[in-house]
This record gives sequence, structure tokens and C-alpha cells, in this order.
Amino acid sequence: MGSLLAGLDNQTINFVYSVARDVYGDLTRTQKYSNLPCRWQPNVTRVLNAVGEELVSKIEVWILPTYTINEDYEIVKSSETYRVISKSDKYDLDGILDHVKLYLA
Repeated sequence: MGSLLAGLDNQTINFVYSVARDVYGDLTRTQKYSNLPCRWQPNVTRVLNAVGEELVSKIEVWILPTYTINEDYEIVKSSETYRVISKSDKYDLDGILDHVKLYLA
């Protein structure tokens, strides 16, 4: 069975960067992906991050589970940079991971 996302991932994320602090406390960005297919939808919603803080997301993004994107990664689309503040795995009726929903600020 195909993904529930099939046919809906007709938009593109330009770049995905992992973000980490180096030994001096400076942020370093490492490009993980480019031209990533997605479904991009503006939507203001409240979400919980991994440590239970309630945050406000302005964008929802659906991607296939073949890509690994974590909280605090940066996403660039159309020259705008967004931060992943939460994510949610979505499963099909057979219990198989179908897609991942990212919440951006």
C-alpha cells in the first residue's frame, strides 16, 4: 500500500540543516538534505516539544519517513528559515509508519 502522503508532497523544502553547539558554544549548521519533497501548510497550532514545553507552531510540514529530521533542525524554504519545534510520527491502518509531521516556528 502506498503512503497516505502520495500525491500531496508536491512542494519542496530547499535545505534542511542540523544545528549543534561546538566546544566554544557557537552554533554550527550542517546541511542534511536539499530539495526535499513535502506538503507545506501554514497553520497556527499549539504543540508540545520533547521536554513538554507548550510552543506555538506557524507551519505544518509532512514528509516521508525516509528522511530523519529532529527538533531544533532548521528548514529553509523560499529564502525563509524556520526551526523545527516538534514532530509527530503518523501511522497507517496497518500500524506502519507512513509519514512524519513537523511543526515549525
